Amino acid sequence: MESDEFPKKVFKKVFETDMERLRDLEDMWTEREAPKVLVYDELQESSASTNVPTSNGDQREWSMEENFIMFKDR
Repeated sequence: MESDEFPKKVFKKVFETDMERLRDLEDMWTEREAPKVLVYDELQESSASTNVPTSNGDQREWSMEENFIMFKDR
């Protein structure tokens, strides 16, 4: 858990591998949209110029990149 690769491994397991497996269950998605597969490397690249979100009292929704940054930081 202390390795630099841990957040990447967890992210890939939950948001790539598991989502791909769920998307393959086609019967589940006849009445709703299938989950979107998130790719770690793509988010890493798109979040490169994103600032770390702060809790300065505003109640705005974080972008995908801001959520990704916080995920990696925690």
